[in-house]
Amino acid sequence: MFIDPFQIDGEAIFVVQAPGYEIELERKRWTELILPTGKLVVCDPIANPEAEAFSTKVQPGSYPVFAYFAHLRDDIKPAYIVLQLGTARPTRWEVALLDNEDPVGWNDAKEVGFHVETGVAGLMDVVAADMVLDTMATNDGEEEFTKAMRQKFKRTRRGNGVAWADLKFGLRDGTNLVAFEAADDVYATFWGYDPSGEITRVVIDLNVLDFQFTPYGIRLAAMGA
Repeated sequence: MFIDPFQIDGEAIFVVQAPGYEIELERKRWTELILPTGKLVVCDPIANPEAEAFSTKVQPGSYPVFAYFAHLRDDIKPAYIVLQLGTARPTRWEVALLDNEDPVGWNDAKEVGFHVETGVAGLMDVVAADMVLDTMATNDGEEEFTKAMRQKFKRTRRGNGVAWADLKFGLRDGTNLVAFEAADDVYATFWGYDPSGEITRVVIDLNVLDFQFTPYGIRLAAMGA
């Protein structure tokens, strides 16, 4: 039976079986993302600091961010970044959209994905996005912002080989940007809904594995299901 990796709780290493091969995934907790408004922005914060929030708003709060690492033959790569909004397991998925975007088919999710152009992606509340935009607009702001991010990347890369950073802005509530290194590409984001219709997962697909999302779960492209 195929295991839906986004229904796994806690840190774990588990194996997903597919015809003729198996994939080992490792789930690691990175940090907490603070969402004071619940308006989530996912973007390349250096190339596109003016990015808009998704049209769907989530409940404001502080939520854990997990990385799912695929253990490949010669490498270990982050395959998914997951924001866990609740404990209930998702049973339905939707492509995350901006206000001006029309729904797309499940195989065309990248058409409404975000572009990474500087090797950096991130997720944050609109409050943090506004602060990033203000910082980038100042004299030497972009250079200082990028330098601070890269320095944190170096520290986390020494720990586990995958660079990520928790950048705070000095606000009392801890509003932050969770940034990570990602290859220049286009990445889709998905909402995971529980049976009551609440969003309990936000998944950024980093195009490493052939897991394809469908309205009611995910499947392996190789299975043809």
